[in-house]
Amino acid sequence: MKKIFLLVLFFLSCHSYCYSLDKQDIQKLKDHNYPLKSFYIDNYKDSKTYWISIEKHLELKPKFVAMVLLDVKLNGKDTKYEFIYNSRHNFFKMVKVKKEKKFYQKLYIFTKSELQPSLMNDDRLTYGSFIEKVLDHCHFSEIKGVKDSEGKSLRFSKRGECKIKFVNFVQFENLTFEKFEENSDLSSYLVNKKDAYLITEKTVQKSLKNEQEKTSKKNNKKTKKISEYRSLALSWSTFDDLIVGKMRLGSGTSNGDITLELTKENNTCEGTFVISESYVGTWSIVCPDNDNRQLGFKKNMMASGTIKKNENGHLIGKGKDSLGKKVRFVSERF
Repeated sequence: MKKIFLLVLFFLSCHSYCYSLDKQDIQKLKDHNYPLKSFYIDNYKDSKTYWISIEKHLELKPKFVAMVLLDVKLNGKDTKYEFIYNSRHNFFKMVKVKKEKKFYQKLYIFTKSELQPSLMNDDRLTYGSFIEKVLDHCHFSEIKGVKDSEGKSLRFSKRGECKIKFVNFVQFENLTFEKFEENSDLSSYLVNKKDAYLITEKTVQKSLKNEQEKTSKKNNKKTKKISEYRSLALSWSTFDDLIVGKMRLGSGTSNGDITLELTKENNTCEGTFVISESYVGTWSIVCPDNDNRQLGFKKNMMASGTIKKNENGHLIGKGKDSLGKKVRFVSERF
């Protein structure tokens, strides 16, 4: 009887972590009204839009997939657009992939590459961290230059809030970026409260990590340690591309540094931040001049603002540039 109880307990605790989706789940996703194919929100101005079918998503055997709804105007009409997010995809790191040309395509010299997400391992990704990544990406990314599979332009405007409707087969309600920042308790967004056990985070790894941190601090009381870099995603109002970078807290101080990569122009922006023990402070960033950059950003591309740590451990930066345009970023957990 004890063995049976432990077996059931193990099944419940790892149900959503020990199980990866596969092709056998295609019909079930369709029954939950997942779109047959979708793309990732990004700027496809100089690239072909990469459309991904349900079948293609499940070939990677992801731990999680999410269905995200976005209220937009599509080609002038109010539309509730649907996207699929895949936990095996690093959608913050889109790369250009040259497809093999057919014989008649080789006549065209300027054939565009597809902008595809790079792949990542999702073994240690939890339900909550996946949802957080999805909401951050959908909220901060811009939709530009999108074309359908036939090459026709899709013009998106007047975006509303991104809402997660499903993660795998668990349904959520009013799960938006703003709501999640205020309240990270996923069970409060469940349509069916009986699904709560499916989204329970594993505590074993967290406890182990806490113990390791305590031991490290105990053995290194007099040693000043430089923190590891944390990735960040930054949104700069009217700037075409999503900007990614990293930040790090200095050795035993309240000062840190910020580095941003403007990948299309091969430029690096440098910045600093200062925070108190309660993780509240200020930041500033300066980018080198570049005449090839879009209008309004060729010179004096700089910004500054305030920074604070939210309840999920992320540093949230808000501010404005020299022209008053809004700048916002979110980092990985500190």
